Amino acid sequence: MFWSTFDDVQVELYGLAEAGSEVVYSNTAYMRGRDGIEVSARSTFVYTIENGQITRFRMFQERAEALEAVGL
Repeated sequence: MFWSTFDDVQVELYGLAEAGSEVVYSNTAYMRGRDGIEVSARSTFVYTIENGQITRFRMFQERAEALEAVGL
């Protein structure tokens, strides 16, 4: 639903790190709205993976916070 409000969304991934069962990656999303307004947003996601399934998802505004949360 959220993504459908934009005409175009591009996500650039970088900074992948693993800590046990958790995967950390940073990204920058570039979005263009229906009226042509362009925005970008940076965030870092932490996924917890157990038995091949994502069991937890967290989003952080700062990469340092995400890395601290997983003990890196």
